[in-house]
Amino acid sequence: MKRYIKPLATRLVGSVISFICGVLYARMVISSYGFDTYAVASLLAAIPALLPFADLGLGASVVNASSDLTRDRTNARAKDTVVLAVRATVLSAIGLASVGCITAAIDAWPSLLGVGAAASDVSLAGAIALTFVGIGVVLAMAGRALQGMGRVSQVYLLTSIGPILGLLVALAVVSSHPATALVGLAPFAGAIIASCLCVFPARRAYPGPILRDLLSRKIHSGLTREIVSTSSSSLIVTLGTVLAFQADRVILGHFSSVDQVGQYSLVAPMYIAGYALLNAVGQNLWPHYRDLKARSMMSTSVLNLDVLRSGLLAALGGLAIVLAGPSITSLMTGDTDVDVNSALFFAFAGLAIIQGIHLPSAMLLTDSGGWRFQRNVVIVMAVAKLILSVLFAPSMGSVGVVAATLASVTILQVPLTYLKARRAAAA
Repeated sequence: MKRYIKPLATRLVGSVISFICGVLYARMVISSYGFDTYAVASLLAAIPALLPFADLGLGASVVNASSDLTRDRTNARAKDTVVLAVRATVLSAIGLASVGCITAAIDAWPSLLGVGAAASDVSLAGAIALTFVGIGVVLAMAGRALQGMGRVSQVYLLTSIGPILGLLVALAVVSSHPATALVGLAPFAGAIIASCLCVFPARRAYPGPILRDLLSRKIHSGLTREIVSTSSSSLIVTLGTVLAFQADRVILGHFSSVDQVGQYSLVAPMYIAGYALLNAVGQNLWPHYRDLKARSMMSTSVLNLDVLRSGLLAALGGLAIVLAGPSITSLMTGDTDVDVNSALFFAFAGLAIIQGIHLPSAMLLTDSGGWRFQRNVVIVMAVAKLILSVLFAPSMGSVGVVAATLASVTILQVPLTYLKARRAAAA
């Protein structure tokens, strides 16, 4: 149970710190610069969420390589994987920084963000924000390396410092600068400093002089093709999942009503917060399963036990959504008369439970073949989910789009992934 409790606890601590710092940051910016500047800062903060492909899916390869190097320090293939991944993310960072600077040079950031002259220095802030995103992508490989070493809890603890540092940076900007969109860069700065803290313990994951290898180590083309295959599959899984879940509000806006968008937006954060905690457990299972497979100790009984544990943990989260959800939405809406469909709480609770059951199987299928399998399943699931959402939204509203997700995941993703994982565990 330690594999469950420790990452869950550290993730929870980080979430609480992030929430408190977020509230203090919002109050500081709004009271110092006004709501318009805070709106611009919020748009800048949303940029990383719009670029889930920035790491090119290479984080998955780094987790596996780091796990392999933990067992065998002479594994040349794993070292090559780390070197190739870091080189590729550096190129991605350079590309993002270039796009940010070009967009600033033609003064397109205000139009792109849709803010006009809401705050000064928007173009400069946008360029720096995209540059910071690129730097963060490179530094995130350190966190992935620590995850591969089985130290995901340490990653959560170190990165939880980021919001505190970001708040201090924002305080420095507010104290020394007139109204400016640059205050929106404070969370980025805090996150980058926290990511830098991950580099030092992650350095032990790589045997030998990594800086020299990054500059001169030769990579075989066969390995490059394999890593590209794994990374592209991982990337498609990420994009497919993001598309399937992030499209809900857009579909409701087009095929239902604004009221249904509002109801969905009130309840969805509860599910997202619960899934973030559950996913912390899953990320810890990933290197554990890889280690068990390497030592021929993985079995279907291990998988089944983790499916049961993860499902029960998710069931507790689902129960919390059903029981506490109505009270939380009442606090959020205050005196405003908003009637949230009670079925929506049950729909999100069911989705949380089915995702908990699914998570261990997905974490077992993280080798090259496993990612390709998950890629194909996610594509089918995402297409079916979007079709069902469009069909259900006009008559069922927000409940319909969540039910569409629940149905597509339950029928098309969970059983297929579990059966494939069983075969992988028994092999």
